[in-house]
Amino acid sequence: MTRFLVALLMLLSPVAAIAQAAPLTLDEVLRASARSAPQIVEALARVRQAEGRSLSADGAFDTVFDVDGKSRVAGYYDGTVVESRVTRPLTTNGGYVYGGYRASRGTFPVYEDQAYTNRLGEAKVGALFALLRDRVVDERRTRRSVAGADIDVARFEAQMVAIGVQRRAVDAYQAWVAAGLRCVPIATCSTLPSGGAARSGGW
Repeated sequence: MTRFLVALLMLLSPVAAIAQAAPLTLDEVLRASARSAPQIVEALARVRQAEGRSLSADGAFDTVFDVDGKSRVAGYYDGTVVESRVTRPLTTNGGYVYGGYRASRGTFPVYEDQAYTNRLGEAKVGALFALLRDRVVDERRTRRSVAGADIDVARFEAQMVAIGVQRRAVDAYQAWVAAGLRCVPIATCSTLPSGGAARSGGW
């Protein structure tokens, strides 16, 4: 991590040298480290993975449409049945609500009398509630709760990683500035007065 911050400062420093009116600042270093630090990028990827698992868990509560049709294309009976159904799981109970519509035309054998409907068809609406099993908790609600907790954990870890990276970026920036300040006397002494001589360790 330290090598990454040092390399980041080296990449940013030529820009500051060219644009002397806008020297490299701590704010620029912090923004660059927040965008490019591998630890932060990895932590954000874990947050996105947790959000994806949460979205998948929420999909178990989606409304589901189902359509089924059956028809005889040959034979004595020519009955046709079309049936549609919609179900939606409950978020506070292990049951679900449902509705459906069924319509038939033609004739059916006597052992399929249940296929007959009147001309307008038949509709039904109902609900199924869990009284004991799956009433308090079930697999779908457990998966959604766990996925939501995973998002919170991943976001907390991402914040902790970001704090650590930013702290190390501040330390590296301060060390870099201090090293630059130590180099100032050397740059000042690089030009000697006429007739002067340089001695070891100074003037």
